[in-house]
Amino acid sequence: MSHKPSLRLCAMACLISGFALAAQAQTNDASVKVAHGSELKGRSTVALGAFRVAFVTEDAANAVSRGLFGSSAAKMSGQLVGLDPAQMQKIADEVYADFLQQAAARGLIVMDSATLAKTAAAYAALAPSENFTVGRLGTYVIPSGQRSVALASDSRAKEEKGAAGFAARFNMITDQVAKAPAYEAFPVAAGQADAAVLGVTIVVNFANFKGSSSMGGSKASLAVGATIDGRNKNEIIPSTSILGWGKGTGSCALCQAQFGLEGQIHSDASIGSYESSGSSNNQTGVVGVDPAAYEKNVLLVAAQASGLLLSAVAAEK
Repeated sequence: MSHKPSLRLCAMACLISGFALAAQAQTNDASVKVAHGSELKGRSTVALGAFRVAFVTEDAANAVSRGLFGSSAAKMSGQLVGLDPAQMQKIADEVYADFLQQAAARGLIVMDSATLAKTAAAYAALAPSENFTVGRLGTYVIPSGQRSVALASDSRAKEEKGAAGFAARFNMITDQVAKAPAYEAFPVAAGQADAAVLGVTIVVNFANFKGSSSMGGSKASLAVGATIDGRNKNEIIPSTSILGWGKGTGSCALCQAQFGLEGQIHSDASIGSYESSGSSNNQTGVVGVDPAAYEKNVLLVAAQASGLLLSAVAAEK
């Protein structure tokens, strides 16, 4: 059965459990949370040690409520179909080009990964990531002609949004000490290249997934449309973010400068068809991508995310 995601609203959302597909609205409740920004103090030259656009093609939100009169649970899952690797690569290249333009507009001098590899032996020695690998944030796509390396917890399974299960709670503990080889190499490379080394991640989703609980019940929802994901409340490591290392940055898991997107940047513009199925408290939606609409709207929200992150970085230079 086919539905327009902007119009479908389940009455169960206001009961003990249920779902809602949000009414049309432009949502930009995002901000940037900065930690250890001083690690980049005085640095106007930056080198890109990692740059990835992570494409989400499957996601879910959970909600669980426990009260005096019992408990309730709701789950909304979704899948994007029809997005092929060639289009992902094209979008990643365009996001990268826009990032470079916005960085230059903010007075940042950017050294690309190829130049960094020639300049810094510590970076060149790192094993490069393979393009189109799948991990906790989605399918990682590296801009054409560029090199990227793994960051902390890249390879573990993706977590659902909303209520945290045992696995999510366990990951919150382990992520406090999770590192990658880059965390040892980037400070050395920063000294060799005389530039702060950045790890950039832009997470592109096909809907804004949310799960919420209260004494009145549980609700899981999705609003279909191009979305840049901020940090999941169950995660320690930022999602869409810029991480930065100077030559004096410690190699510990969370010592680097962190500019992490909080909240989501969402466009309500159509990106394709939508069909849903399932029960009132366990529903699944499938989005059939319209390639042109998807690309257009992803680039719009990604540009907003890059702008927010780069403004925060530039404020430290």
